Amino acid sequence: LVKWIATVKRTTNGAQNFSVFHQPDKCASSVNKEILPHLTDSKIHRNYHSLKQLQYKVDKVDEIALALYRRILDEISTLGARVVKIIFKPSCDSTARLMENGDFRIKFQDGTYFSIFNIFLARLPYNNACL
Repeated sequence: LVKWIATVKRTTNGAQNFSVFHQPDKCASSVNKEILPHLTDSKIHRNYHSLKQLQYKVDKVDEIALALYRRILDEISTLGARVVKIIFKPSCDSTARLMENGDFRIKFQDGTYFSIFNIFLARLPYNNACL
């Protein structure tokens, strides 16, 4: 099973940067220090600074990134104004984290938590209307 992690980070000017990481089998545990040495390899890490850039597909990594981004948008729009904050962040400036095979957690106004597990690429929506 190939594991992908998607992060949405806020920049200082209020924009969002979207990144995807491929987590190799040898470091299947979610230890960020295992991922960092590979940040220059475009086969396992890619940054997107605009929706237009994200929609430009060159290879399978771009398809996975767009599918994960759509999934994040779908889940947030479904939950709407009830969301207080998104938790389980990979870094202090992240607003969301979604792994292809797990953990996307949201805290609601009433204090309850919502988790989505077992999200596989084959199940992700490919409808352009989501964006």
